[in-house]
Parts: sequence; C-alpha cells; structure tokens
Amino acid sequence: VLARRGRETQRQQLQRLFLEAPAAICILQGPELVYEFLNPRYQQFFPNRQLLGKALRDALPELVDHAAYYTMRHVFDSGETVWQQALHVPLKRTEDGVLEDRYFNYIQQPRYDEQGRIDGVLVFGFEVTELVEMRQQVERLNRELAAINAELTATNQELGTSNAQLTRTNVELDTFVYTASHDLKAPITNIESIVLALRDTLPAAVRQDEVMAHLLELLDNTVARFQFTIDQLTDISRLQLAHVGPAEPVTLAPVVEAVRLDLAPALAAAGTDLTVAVAPELVVPFSPANLRSIVYNLLSNAVKYRAADRPSRVQLRADQLPHAIRLTVQDNGLGMSEAQQRQLFGLFQRLHTHVEGTGVGLYITKRM
Repeated sequence: VLARRGRETQRQQLQRLFLEAPAAICILQGPELVYEFLNPRYQQFFPNRQLLGKALRDALPELVDHAAYYTMRHVFDSGETVWQQALHVPLKRTEDGVLEDRYFNYIQQPRYDEQGRIDGVLVFGFEVTELVEMRQQVERLNRELAAINAELTATNQELGTSNAQLTRTNVELDTFVYTASHDLKAPITNIESIVLALRDTLPAAVRQDEVMAHLLELLDNTVARFQFTIDQLTDISRLQLAHVGPAEPVTLAPVVEAVRLDLAPALAAAGTDLTVAVAPELVVPFSPANLRSIVYNLLSNAVKYRAADRPSRVQLRADQLPHAIRLTVQDNGLGMSEAQQRQLFGLFQRLHTHVEGTGVGLYITKRM
C-alpha cells in the first residue's frame, strides 16, 4: 500500500511538473498514438481543437504525411530517442483552416510500462518559429548583400579597366601634344621668315596693291594664329609638370583684379558690365600662373561669346566651401545646349565658330 501511495505521489508530482513546464509536452499512448496527456503550453499550439483521447492522425490530420508523424511512429516501434532541430511543421489555423508554417525543436522518447514494453511516446517541444524566420531573413539579406557586392566588384573592375584606358589615352595625348608643339615650331618659323622676306623683296607698288596687301595680311594672321595655337599646346605639355610642384597660398582677389585690368580694353570694346564679388581674405592653394590662366580663360570667354542682341553682363564670384573655394563665372551670352556642354572642355572643341579661337583654352583650364 505504501509503495502504491508513493508511486501515486510521484505521478502527481510529475504531472504537476509537466503542467507547469515552459515546454510543450504531450504523451501519446499505444500504437495508434492516442493523446493521453498534454500540458497547457502544448494545447496553445492548437486552440479550440480537441486532442485528448484522439489518435494523432485523427486529431491533427495535416500531420499524417509529415515527417513528425513518421518520426513518432519510429520512436514507438524502435525505442530510439529522436532529437529534431527547427523541424518545419505546417499547422492549420483554427479560424480559417489555412496551413501556417511553424518550426519546433523536438525531443521524442519512448515510454515503457512495468514489464519494460513500449506503450507510448513522450514529446517535448519548443517553438522556434521567430528564430528560424529571423535566421532566414539574415540569410536572405546575406545573399542580397553578396549579390550587391559581386555587382560592385564587377563595376570596380570595369572602372579600373576604364581608368587604365583613360590613363593610357592621357599619356598618349600628352605625348602627341608635346610632339606636335615641338615639331611645328620650326615650319611655322620658316613660314614667318618667308612672309617677312616676301614683304622685303616685293616692290612697293606690288605691296600696296589691294589684293596683294590683303593676301599678306591673311598670311600674317594665319601665322600668328598658328603660333598662338603652338604656344597653347606647349602650355598643355607643361601642364603636367606644373602639377608636380607644390602649391602655394595665393590671394584670389589680386589675381582677379590683374586679369580685369588686362581685359579692360576688351571689356570696354564689348561694353561688358563686369561684377566681381571676391572676399579680399580668400586664399587658394594653387600655382599662381595656373590660377591666373584659369581666371583669364573664363573671363575672356564670357566676353568673347557675348550675345549681340543684349548688353553683355558678366559676374565673377568666389564662395568659401567647407573644403574648397568655388569660383563661378556667369554671363548672359550665347549659351550652350546640353550636347555642347558635354563637349565644352574637350581639346580643340569650338562651339561657336563665328568667333576666333583654338579650342584649347578651356581644355587647359579643366586640366589645371
């Protein structure tokens, strides 16, 4: 009698432990796996569904062909304890019967009777749906990041190839410019000498002839333009060397004023109203000669390419930015289309051919 009371006490204690346990626990009895016991946590997975006293395949028909059912059968038939991690279990929602993906960590153990025979299966389950979904999301994000990283790597490789090609092109262009400016000097000098000799040898009457005088003037202008172009090409070939030397602090306002004075005759002839807004304390770390060339090119172009149907106005201003100084030259001149803007700083690019020029000045400005 005492032994029976002791067993009953142990059974009650074990039942109370199962009822209060944080895990979902059930006991399936016999080969049909009939629900003999389940604690509240287990019942929470199946709200409003009657499980006690029903065989597993009748209580949860959605599991009949699922691995969870066959695993429990295997435990009952073999006596082997089975552990399963993040097992996917589709369960019907009570309200609409739609299958919902759930994930569980399971421990399934055989239960033995007093004769040592298997008479049931004990199931301990812990839902890990949120953890699995978070892990799946992380894996999905990792795949997306890997794809983005692969795209960035490919793009960087393409950019590296493009930069290498641009570097080679720039080197070839610098070599061409140097060679052209060097090799053209002698022929142009010879032409200039021939024109001078021609002026000296021609009789005065011939030189004074209207047609001949016009031709000689055209020759002089052509030679001067060639010499100007060669000088600019020489400046381009020297430009790279100018970058090598250390920059020095240059006060911007005096440079702008010096250029304004140099352009005073052109400004007066064009009737250009030039407005300058440069703080006297602005200092630019730059090559003084290069800085003057930039200001000169920008201002002279603003005057040169003015519109004939309105008074010419040019504004030059400088603004201090956090890590730089922005120099802006704005005018109300001829303007440019989007296509012309893309060509603006190209070598030998001339967007308005009715005005004299070589298409080199802004290229030099950009390279500086």
